[in-house]
Amino acid sequence: MDKNIEIRQIDSVLGGWSVSEYFNQKNQFLSSIGIDPEMPRSDSVTRPSGLIRPTSMAKFSGTEITGVPLWIITNPKTTSTYVYANDGKVHTIKSDITMDTALDAVTSSEGNGASYYNNYIYFAKNTDIARFGPLDGTAATDQDWWTSSPLSKTALTNTTYPQISGVEIPNHPMAYHQNRLYVGDVAVGIGCIHMINTKKTTYEGDTDDTTVPSAYNVLDFNYQWFPTCLESYGNYLAIGVIEGASTSVKQGNAKVLIWDTIATTTAPNVIAELPDPLITAMKYVNGILYVFSGSASGGMRISRYLGGEQFEELFYLDDQYPPFQGAVDYVINRIVWGTRTTTPSATGSVFALGSKVRNLQMGIHNILKSTAGATTPLATAVKYIQQGSTAQPIIGWKDNTGTAGALVCGLDKLSTTYGASTWRGRLERVGMNFKIKEVRIPLAQAVAANQSIVAKIYVDDGSASTTIATINATNYPSGERFIKIYPQGVSGKNNFYLELTFSGTAISVVSLPLTYVVEVMRE
Repeated sequence: MDKNIEIRQIDSVLGGWSVSEYFNQKNQFLSSIGIDPEMPRSDSVTRPSGLIRPTSMAKFSGTEITGVPLWIITNPKTTSTYVYANDGKVHTIKSDITMDTALDAVTSSEGNGASYYNNYIYFAKNTDIARFGPLDGTAATDQDWWTSSPLSKTALTNTTYPQISGVEIPNHPMAYHQNRLYVGDVAVGIGCIHMINTKKTTYEGDTDDTTVPSAYNVLDFNYQWFPTCLESYGNYLAIGVIEGASTSVKQGNAKVLIWDTIATTTAPNVIAELPDPLITAMKYVNGILYVFSGSASGGMRISRYLGGEQFEELFYLDDQYPPFQGAVDYVINRIVWGTRTTTPSATGSVFALGSKVRNLQMGIHNILKSTAGATTPLATAVKYIQQGSTAQPIIGWKDNTGTAGALVCGLDKLSTTYGASTWRGRLERVGMNFKIKEVRIPLAQAVAANQSIVAKIYVDDGSASTTIATINATNYPSGERFIKIYPQGVSGKNNFYLELTFSGTAISVVSLPLTYVVEVMRE
C-alpha cells in the first residue's frame, strides 16, 4: 500500500458522546440526535444491535395539551397514566397509549408537583394540595384537600423558582417514601418539608392516619434554601436544594440533604454540596443515587452520590440543560432524562446513560428526538410506561413555534415512521494536508424505497463541508448493503469527521465498521 494512504475505522459507537471535541475515549463520537445502539437492528427483532440505529417518535396528543407537561404518573391500581401540566390540566392516557378523557383541571396551579401515594394521585398547587381518587373506587378530584377540613393544614407558599428554557422549576416536589408522601415548600423564606400519612377506612388511603398524622413543616433547613427535588435513598430521604432563585448570579452551590425520616431529628443528617448552582432532579436506581445539576443557562452534570459529602461526576456537557424531576426515569439499569441540546442542532430530546443489558457497556447517547420544533425546544417529562423487550417511552415537550412565538406543547410515543436522526463520528485528527479517497458504509438493511441517508464530510474543525452521497433507492437502485463512496475534491489541512443524516419513513441502520481511506500529504 502507498505509504501516504491511511485506513481508519470506526468499529463501535457504544462509548457514546465524547466530552471533548478533540480527544475521546474508546468508541466515542462527537454527537447524535435520535440514535440508540440499544435498539434492535429492525422492528422485527429484539436483541440490542450496537449499531448506528435511528429511532422515531410521533405526537399522539393532538391539540389537547395546552400547558407544559411536567409529570407523567403511573400507579399500581389502574392501567391509566396521568399527565400533569403547568396550566393545571390533568390528562389521562390509556394502556394502548392513546389519549383518554381529561380529569378536572387543578385550579390555581402551575404543575407544582405530583405523585402517586396510597390509592390517590396527589397534585401540588400554588398554595394547596389536591388529590384524585380513590383509584379503586368512585374517583373524584378534591381541589383543596390539604387546607380544607378535616386536615385544615397551613397553606403552601408559591415561591418563584428559576426557569429553564422558559419553564419554571416546579416549586413543590413530592416523593413517596417509607409509605408516606413528602412535599417540598418554602415557609417565610425557609426551605421545608411537609408530610402526608394516610390509612384505610373505606378505601386505602382515604383517611389521615391520626397515629402519625399528616403534618406541616416536619423538617426545615436554612433561609433561601429552596427544595427542587425529593427522592428515596434507601431508608433516607434525599432532598435537593438550591440557594437563591437567580439565574444570572451564582448565589450559592446546590446541595443534597440526607434525612432519616423515621428518626425524631428535625435536621438533615448530612449536607453534601455540589459544584453547580442548580440541582433539578435525582433518581435512585439499584442502590445508586444519581444527581442532575447544572445551570439554567446551559451545562448539565450527572453525578452519583458516594455517601458523606462526596459525589462522583459521571458526565458533563455544556450544551445541555439540567432536566426536571419529572423528566428523569430508568429502564432496569439505564438512566434516561429529557433535556434541550444544541448539538448537532436544537432539539428537545432524551438522553441515556448506560444500558439495561449488564454486559453491553455504553456511555451517553441521545436516544430519542421529540417532535418539538427548533425554537427553544425542551423535553420536559419522560416516562417508560409499558413492559416488554422494547419498553415504550412517553415524552412531554414544549417549544415556542406558535404564532408570534407562542407556546406549543405535546406528548410523543415511539413510532415506526422514521423521521430525521443525525450521527456525527469522532474527529479524525490528521495534522497535515489530506484527501478523502474513499468512505465505506455497511448497512443492516438493503437500500429500499422510503429510506435516505445523507453522508457529509466536515473538514478542519467543521469550517467546510461536502455532501459525498445520498444513499437512497434512486442513487443505489440495486438493493446494496455495502456502500462505497469515492468523494471528489474533499480535502483538508488538519482534521475531519463524518455526519450521517437519516430521513424517510422506513428504517435504515448503519452497520459497522465504518472505514475511511485517507491520502496524507507528507511532503
